[in-house]
Amino acid sequence: MRKLLYGLSNALGLLGGVALVLMMLHVNLDVFGRFLLNSPVPGTLEIVSNYYMVAVVFLPLALVERQNAHISVELLSQHLPRGPRLWLIGFASLAAAVYFAAFTWQTWLDALAKLRIGEYIRGQILIVNWPSRFLLPVGCALITLLLLWKAWRLFRGDESVLEKPQEVVGTELEGTE
Repeated sequence: MRKLLYGLSNALGLLGGVALVLMMLHVNLDVFGRFLLNSPVPGTLEIVSNYYMVAVVFLPLALVERQNAHISVELLSQHLPRGPRLWLIGFASLAAAVYFAAFTWQTWLDALAKLRIGEYIRGQILIVNWPSRFLLPVGCALITLLLLWKAWRLFRGDESVLEKPQEVVGTELEGTE
């Protein structure tokens, strides 16, 4: 299960990174066209806000959770003994999984509804929007599975799921540990 979840979270994280690079290139091309050629790229705002940004935010969710890189405040849990701390974080993971499962379900229903009507956006150009709606339930479904797996591991006493990979540890601000 670990290999599957890690592989999928890496893949979605990579897709989110690709979307970030494409967004950067698209916006730069639009700025270049607007100011140097007096001809902006049509539909940039619509594509950036409805495709790239959605992919950048929702696809890497599981990867960020897997790396324990979400913002956390440990005022209470850092002072608890190992056992209660693992249980507390396990229950918090379960609560988050319930939230993301509900969010996955609702966004899946919304995506299907938008697919049925063939949702589009009429801006500078016509942009078909319904495909981007499926990025939300995909990203949220994976973080739901990862949180359930993480809670299960914590309830079994496996603290290793709380460790931050070395590449994440090196990016933290000094004095925040």
